[in-house]
Amino acid sequence: MLQDVFLQALTHLNVLEAVDNMTAWLYTVTKNRIIDWYRKRRIPTLSIHQPDENGNDLQDILADESFDEWDDSTRKMVYEAIIENIDELGEKQKQVFIRQVIDGMTFREIAEETGESINTLIARKRYAVQFLRHRLKEIKELLKDN
Repeated sequence: MLQDVFLQALTHLNVLEAVDNMTAWLYTVTKNRIIDWYRKRRIPTLSIHQPDENGNDLQDILADESFDEWDDSTRKMVYEAIIENIDELGEKQKQVFIRQVIDGMTFREIAEETGESINTLIARKRYAVQFLRHRLKEIKELLKDN
């Protein structure tokens, strides 16, 4: 990246003579290169409806039809497990998950409220969904065995 910045400076040498503050110009070029590099490495988003490698999605796990067949104690146990697993998320992941999935806020609304970038919020939700998908899958398998 540093080589790219210096190469750009050398190729634009005639333009740089008109630049008053060389340090500021190099800083801006470097900052733009870093931003471009991160944009290329963007983390893919993950939907609660997108199936994992085993074909299960979080929506199916949460909306399992067998929930209606459970007695009150089993239903209470599953509810508490879901709440407990959401509580085990990191604070920032938990807030994004609750606001986006449960409260129905858009990422743009959350970004305006928190001052965080949309990409950061999407990544946090992605990690939260992966964590919950893994943990709730284990609970679902335990209940199927019973």
